[in-house]
Amino acid sequence: VIDDYQSVEDAEAIRTEFSMRKQHLWFRVLATLCTTAVLGVLASPISFIPFESKFYGFAILLLLVFACAVNFNTMRSLASFAAFRADGDSASALAAAGALVQSVIVLVAGSPGPLGAANLFGAAACLALTFNAIGKLSIVTRTLDNFELIANDQVKTAATLIEPPFANRIARDAVIGDALICAQRKTVNLRGYLKHALSFDPYEQACRKIVPICFAVSLALGIAAGVIGRHPAYFGAAFSACLCAAAPLTGLLVSNFGLKSACKRLREQGAVLTGYSAAQSLSEANVLALDAADLFSGDNVKLYNIKTFGDHVIDRAIMDAAALLIESGAPLADIFDRMIEGRRKILPPVDSVLYEEKMGLTGWVEGRKTIIGNRMVMEAHGIPVPSLEVDRKILRRGHFPVYLASEGALAALFIVGYTVDETLATAVRRLVNTGVTLLVRTCDPNISEDMLADYFGIYREYVAVMPDGAARMYQEAIVPAESEEALLSCSADAPNAGSFISGLVSSIRLVSNVSIAMVLQIIGIVFGLALVMLFAFTGKLPLVGALWAMVYQAVFGLITMAVHLFRRP
Repeated sequence: VIDDYQSVEDAEAIRTEFSMRKQHLWFRVLATLCTTAVLGVLASPISFIPFESKFYGFAILLLLVFACAVNFNTMRSLASFAAFRADGDSASALAAAGALVQSVIVLVAGSPGPLGAANLFGAAACLALTFNAIGKLSIVTRTLDNFELIANDQVKTAATLIEPPFANRIARDAVIGDALICAQRKTVNLRGYLKHALSFDPYEQACRKIVPICFAVSLALGIAAGVIGRHPAYFGAAFSACLCAAAPLTGLLVSNFGLKSACKRLREQGAVLTGYSAAQSLSEANVLALDAADLFSGDNVKLYNIKTFGDHVIDRAIMDAAALLIESGAPLADIFDRMIEGRRKILPPVDSVLYEEKMGLTGWVEGRKTIIGNRMVMEAHGIPVPSLEVDRKILRRGHFPVYLASEGALAALFIVGYTVDETLATAVRRLVNTGVTLLVRTCDPNISEDMLADYFGIYREYVAVMPDGAARMYQEAIVPAESEEALLSCSADAPNAGSFISGLVSSIRLVSNVSIAMVLQIIGIVFGLALVMLFAFTGKLPLVGALWAMVYQAVFGLITMAVHLFRRP
């Protein structure tokens, strides 16, 4: 038996198990939905069995027993409830149990004139069981759909959280207080996937307290209604009505609806958010650390012109610069990679490379000292460069000057420019709007806080460039590993960091949305109980019927789910 996914060897067994679960849940949904429809018709004025018929109550009870049998796994939570460990199934199971109790009371003791057959709450309880099964089907479907991007032996970019105090040393003054950094790590296996995919959400956690309170209120109100009405049928009606009101249709959907929607959009971008517990962990991060190459790569870095100097063999100097830049992983490496047509095997070996903060790179390539960067790095090494006006003209055009020196003399001036992928820029702006600071490691002298803020359209206060010491610690923290905790991951062919950023934004917004939806759901439960109490104490309990309960459940369900529709995670 496989407890969780650890490597690609576990994939087939997990895929088979969850495919079987999916089929079983589809049967449960369809069978329970059909039973709900029949019970709804029986509770309506178009019932094909007369309300006064003795067979009517028996038919309701029989259909309820069938629905409970089909949803046996949900009904088993009554044992957990009895052991004071209520879970996400308990409210629906109690609603069904309450409807069964009411049906038995009516069959044994009859029903007084004011309480008609329409006051049997079998249809409302069965509707709660239906949506409980739909919620579980949503979880299993999401788990299977995401699994296809997880269960392979390709290299992935996985989220890793760097915690204080180490994170504080990397972030320095980028944020106020402690920093929790979300970063990217290359890995193959994502461990603990099922743990996160099937993790408890706030509703299931809240059920430990909410369900016992609702049951106690339902029982007390049922007893009061029975005393006031002087008939056990009044107890059954009030008791069952309260339990149905306390079993929201959105119970298991309150987080899974938004999560499944977010996961579908992320999968289209090659990203996987594994579950609610993963989103909760990621939402606590207040810093996102990236490499400059994640923001500017490929066609987003362009070469506009080259000017050569002196008698240098420019081809060799360019090869040395390409070797140095590719070794360091700088965004400018893509320009030189295109110059050599991607033939990295022909590059000379790099003996050492050093990034001189905000100036450029210095290194030794086959014994030749190579320097590439801005004017300041050249001046620092005593290498003459053209007048400052040359730089100013280039900058006025929106481009940047990059100087190359080899063996102590200026070899070339490259005029380069950067563009921003609009999808990536949108993701960065959404991230910053959640209050997360963008922390960037770079060995490109042209990339600064002001440049990033300008190019991505964000406030300068929400972006920081790592100093050299912090950058080295950051690189140590994200060394590729064989496995990483399954929180958020992107496939190797994702074009840039946009999908990863979107996953982090979705996590933050999802947690916020679920918190709001949970408040609305609790309000719906309290309001429903209050209405039943009002009708019971004013002698109007017969007005509360199964169809009324179903409409009430549906209306508050729509209000709760509207949070995810209007505040897309």
